[in-house]
Amino acid sequence: MTASFRTVEICPEGKWTAQLDNKAWIKDRTQNLILYFSEVGTGQKYWFSVFWPNGYSADDKGLSFKDDVQPGDVLGTDHHENEERQPPA
Repeated sequence: MTASFRTVEICPEGKWTAQLDNKAWIKDRTQNLILYFSEVGTGQKYWFSVFWPNGYSADDKGLSFKDDVQPGDVLGTDHHENEERQPPA
């Protein structure tokens, strides 16, 4: 039996539709939440991280990925990174 391996990449820039597959807590000094997504239509796997100083939300301070978004939810995204490879504050 052979297994296939797919690389999980940092999420792409721009607009795309994603389904949240899973969340993972990193409980070091940053206390960030890693989010794993599948792109709807292609199945490509991506991840990005949200942090507690932002309330675990995206740059618009809208949905909290800690409380408002659960695995299986489908979201429209518009992702842009700054020079530190983080969403704009």
